[in-house]
Amino acid sequence: MGGFYVWLRLPEQVNAVTLFTEALQRGIAVAPSHVFYPDGLHENAVRLSFARYNADTLRYAAKRLADLVHHMMR
Repeated sequence: MGGFYVWLRLPEQVNAVTLFTEALQRGIAVAPSHVFYPDGLHENAVRLSFARYNADTLRYAAKRLADLVHHMMR
Protein backbone atom coordinates (compact mmCIF):
# COMPACT_ATOMS: atom_id res chain seq x y z
CA MET A 1 0.00 0.00 0.00
CA GLY A 2 1.42 3.35 -1.02
CA GLY A 3 0.70 6.75 0.33
CA PHE A 4 -0.54 10.04 -0.98
CA TYR A 5 0.34 13.11 1.03
CA VAL A 6 -0.40 16.81 0.79
CA TRP A 7 1.22 19.61 2.76
CA LEU A 8 -1.11 22.18 4.27
CA ARG A 9 0.63 25.48 5.02
CA LEU A 10 -0.92 27.18 7.99
CA PRO A 11 -1.56 30.85 8.75
CA GLU A 12 0.93 32.40 11.19
CA GLN A 13 -1.60 32.45 14.01
CA VAL A 14 -2.17 28.65 13.81
CA ASN A 15 0.69 26.62 15.27
CA ALA A 16 1.21 23.23 13.58
CA VAL A 17 1.90 21.37 16.83
CA THR A 18 -1.16 22.86 18.51
CA LEU A 19 -3.27 21.97 15.48
CA PHE A 20 -1.88 18.42 15.60
CA THR A 21 -2.89 18.07 19.27
CA GLU A 22 -6.33 19.62 18.85
CA ALA A 23 -7.08 17.63 15.69
CA LEU A 24 -6.03 14.35 17.30
CA GLN A 25 -8.41 15.02 20.20
CA ARG A 26 -11.16 15.26 17.58
CA GLY A 27 -10.17 12.01 15.87
CA ILE A 28 -8.29 13.60 12.97
CA ALA A 29 -4.65 12.62 12.48
CA VAL A 30 -2.26 15.09 10.86
CA ALA A 31 1.52 15.23 11.09
CA PRO A 32 3.25 18.49 12.05
CA SER A 33 6.04 19.43 9.65
CA HIS A 34 8.81 19.56 12.25
CA VAL A 35 8.90 15.74 12.54
CA PHE A 36 10.06 15.54 8.90
CA TYR A 37 12.87 18.10 9.26
CA PRO A 38 15.46 17.07 11.86
CA ASP A 39 17.58 20.14 11.08
CA GLY A 40 14.85 22.36 12.50
CA LEU A 41 14.22 24.17 9.22
CA HIS A 42 10.57 23.69 8.48
CA GLU A 43 7.46 25.59 7.57
CA ASN A 44 4.42 26.00 9.79
CA ALA A 45 2.52 23.19 8.10
CA VAL A 46 0.93 19.78 8.58
CA ARG A 47 1.04 16.75 6.31
CA LEU A 48 -2.26 15.15 5.37
CA SER A 49 -2.61 11.59 4.09
CA PHE A 50 -5.31 10.59 1.62
CA ALA A 51 -4.35 6.96 1.06
CA ARG A 52 -6.48 5.05 3.52
CA TYR A 53 -10.00 6.45 3.65
CA ASN A 54 -12.94 6.72 1.29
CA ALA A 55 -14.09 10.03 -0.20
CA ASP A 56 -16.93 10.58 2.30
CA THR A 57 -14.61 10.11 5.28
CA LEU A 58 -12.02 12.44 3.75
CA ARG A 59 -14.64 15.15 3.11
CA TYR A 60 -15.87 14.85 6.70
CA ALA A 61 -12.34 15.07 8.12
CA ALA A 62 -11.42 17.99 5.83
CA LYS A 63 -14.49 19.93 6.96
CA ARG A 64 -13.73 19.32 10.63
CA LEU A 65 -10.09 20.27 10.13
CA ALA A 66 -11.08 23.48 8.30
CA ASP A 67 -13.50 24.34 11.11
CA LEU A 68 -10.74 23.79 13.66
CA VAL A 69 -8.27 26.00 11.77
CA HIS A 70 -10.88 28.77 11.49
CA HIS A 71 -11.60 28.46 15.22
CA MET A 72 -7.89 28.72 16.03
CA MET A 73 -7.59 31.86 13.89
CA ARG A 74 -10.06 33.78 16.08
